[in-house]
Amino acid sequence: MKRITEAFGQESMVMVIAGNISSVLIGSIIWIVLAGVLPVSDYGRANYILSLGAFLSTFTLLGFNVTLRTYLPRGRDEILPPSILLTSLISIILGMPFINLHPSIPLIIFSNSIFILLTSERLGHLKYRDFFILQTVTRVLQIILIIRIVPISGLDGAIYSITLPFTLFSIPMLLKARGGFRGIKGLLSYFRFSLLSYLSGIVGALGTRFDKVLIGSLYGERALGHYQLAFQFYSAMQSIPTALGSYILPMRSSGRSTKTQEMIGFSLSVLTSIAGYFLIPIFVKVLFPNFYPESALAGKIVSLAIIFDSLYSIYSSRRLSEEDPRSVLVASILSIPILFSSIYFLGSSLGIEGLAISILLYRISALSFMILVTRISWLRVAIT
Repeated sequence: MKRITEAFGQESMVMVIAGNISSVLIGSIIWIVLAGVLPVSDYGRANYILSLGAFLSTFTLLGFNVTLRTYLPRGRDEILPPSILLTSLISIILGMPFINLHPSIPLIIFSNSIFILLTSERLGHLKYRDFFILQTVTRVLQIILIIRIVPISGLDGAIYSITLPFTLFSIPMLLKARGGFRGIKGLLSYFRFSLLSYLSGIVGALGTRFDKVLIGSLYGERALGHYQLAFQFYSAMQSIPTALGSYILPMRSSGRSTKTQEMIGFSLSVLTSIAGYFLIPIFVKVLFPNFYPESALAGKIVSLAIIFDSLYSIYSSRRLSEEDPRSVLVASILSIPILFSSIYFLGSSLGIEGLAISILLYRISALSFMILVTRISWLRVAIT
């Protein structure tokens, strides 16, 4: 174990990977458990509401989550209180109009927003062990609540079981917002970086959250349920690329090299993708026969996207650490039309398989545009 932690950078990357794995993997297990206790339509409905709330929370962050991970490693602690304050106020205002759609949506928006800031603050201060504990404990609490509540309360129980642990850990974060109004003026000096990161987050949420809202609207909750099960396997495998990006950004922002960790992370992503391609169909057939074969085939396809996700994490984190969020934003914007058009055309012609191909094409295009934009930036620097 000592050699492993030394290779990853004195346990720091191990903690980030472990934290993301515990969060994403246990989160996927949660949805897999729900697939066994909820009807397919309720399963799709729960995902629709939670995805909508998570998508809307992206609008409240104002890019501060990325700003914290970039500038806290440089000792800019004064940006934390106003970031928490503004995000809290905006999340409350944004959530109220959606209360008629489902009473939980305002709480989902608030809890997701503050919890994301909390994890970003831990990463920004290089508190990787705290990050791991936070991610793991939150997910474990969700499982406990699901086991105790969902058999009694069904759909609503599932929604609140997933949301309330985020709320629990978000409340203490509000104490750090003291003096936030006084710090707003100082936060304005980071406005351009935060704004571009904010827009990138919104565009990214269109791909990771709003796709399910679109699929549910176009093809119904049953189709979304099949897609969601495959997507949960994909989300579990995404823990490696996600950890890679979470680690690279604050480390490079603090002036440290991450080349070795990038190679290790990419290799792990390739192995994870190959394993998913062959194992997901087996898991679906054995554990979830009601979702077979549609979710099994979709899972095989989306597992290939992990390879491209890891490369995208490397390139985008490098650009952000160099205070260039514009490149990330441009690449994200250019890839979104490919996702939505693929969902519409491939989903209508190929069904669940077409929806899975849409995700793969989306990730390939995002990486391609990221590389292209990066090369253009390098050329501009070389010319000047």
